[in-house]
Amino acid sequence: MSSIQNLKKGVYLCLLLLASANYCSAQMVLPSTLNASGATVNKGYYSFDWSIGESTAVSTLTNSTLMVTQGVLQYHSGNVVDKNVGMIWFPNEVKLFPNPVRNILEINFKHLVPGSLHFELFNNAGQLLWQKDVIYNGVSLIEKLNMSGMPAGNYTLYLYQSDTPNSLRKYYKRGAFKIVKVN
Repeated sequence: MSSIQNLKKGVYLCLLLLASANYCSAQMVLPSTLNASGATVNKGYYSFDWSIGESTAVSTLTNSTLMVTQGVLQYHSGNVVDKNVGMIWFPNEVKLFPNPVRNILEINFKHLVPGSLHFELFNNAGQLLWQKDVIYNGVSLIEKLNMSGMPAGNYTLYLYQSDTPNSLRKYYKRGAFKIVKVN
């Protein structure tokens, strides 16, 4: 009888193992899409990223101390903060060229926080020569300023950004940039 009981225990154990194998696993492999190929092409100030086989969806999960993002191609991945606590523009956020300028000055703006932008151009005497307000969507902006009719000399471009229309502070980021105009 002990051998029959041992045989029954062995059969029950095998049935238990087989039944539990259907409900649990140490690793689960799900179908996924991998980036099979891709490249980045830069021409002047334009940058074009492409990939084959990757989902275009990019999701971001954040808490007070951590940001986790999914997706390989992510816009402005070098500047991933929600809001810069500093009041100044970082070098990768605003680029002016050509400087010195003869005719058209391009102001390239890359910053993640949407809001309103205010541009002001002053000459050395402190006279306001140009100003413009733009609603910024948080992706990228190229503003062109025609300086062909202005005399040669030094100019100062002020750039301000408000994060919300009803903000307690007028501007949360601001900066001044020297521009040299040549003939």
